[in-house]
Amino acid sequence: MGAQQSRFTHRRSASGCDLSFRTQLHFYYALARALNNGSGPKPRLSRKAPQLPPLPLEVVYKILREAQYIHPYPSVTYQWLAEPDAFLNDTGILFRPHGVVGATSAEPERKLLFASPQLDNEALGKMASVKLVTSSKDQGWHTEDRMGSSGSWSWFEVGIVRLLEDGPSELGDQSIVAGDKYAKVEARRTPATANLTNHRRRSSSPADTMPLRWISHYNEVASQSFQEHVGNEFGPDHDIWKYLEPGDRIGVWICAQFVGWECYCEDAKILVREWYTPKLV
Repeated sequence: MGAQQSRFTHRRSASGCDLSFRTQLHFYYALARALNNGSGPKPRLSRKAPQLPPLPLEVVYKILREAQYIHPYPSVTYQWLAEPDAFLNDTGILFRPHGVVGATSAEPERKLLFASPQLDNEALGKMASVKLVTSSKDQGWHTEDRMGSSGSWSWFEVGIVRLLEDGPSELGDQSIVAGDKYAKVEARRTPATANLTNHRRRSSSPADTMPLRWISHYNEVASQSFQEHVGNEFGPDHDIWKYLEPGDRIGVWICAQFVGWECYCEDAKILVREWYTPKLV
């Protein structure tokens, strides 16, 4: 059978040429070069073979974006780590004041774990997807509730943050924000008219708006140790891209609901993948 072929390997093209690509990135680059260079007349090819004129680089980029070609590897990582000196309490249970939230009622408890630097027009123009990865756990035990539920009530959310002290994106803060000072910061909300019919817009109130945050992932139930959890990928069609504006930050909330449920985190990373825009020479 020979060497195992990747999913980006094709036996033969229409012209009879062998097309093999070591990785997805090699395939993307070859496609971009073919679009940019075009295909001149080939005497040995069939007259029916289509001829592609060279395309300007800006047109190539538009084609790649319309096809939703995203760089396969993260281009930017925003990371939060728990303080190394806040490690164990006297019971031997991991305790980190900022990286823990516990529920005391049926109402969800949320804490802003951290938020990215402010994003400017250039950064937003490159972004195509975000994904949260955490090293986290719940309280380590679990009993079924009266309804027989065995699901997790310990989770993470990703959303949009705008701090009161944030300035314009061009002069904005380029540092990650975290700590108890920001723990109660809520997500930015949708415009008051976004979810209303025309006859209600004149009398809209804050209660009519929606917080711009979405569930990333839940912790594994009753885990005794920290586990890596990979969240949902917020790709090009996700609502987050409809609302992110220059000057905003991407925030991460640590959440728990119902008495006894807790959420612990020792490491969290926002992974950003950008639109594929190769440098062709």
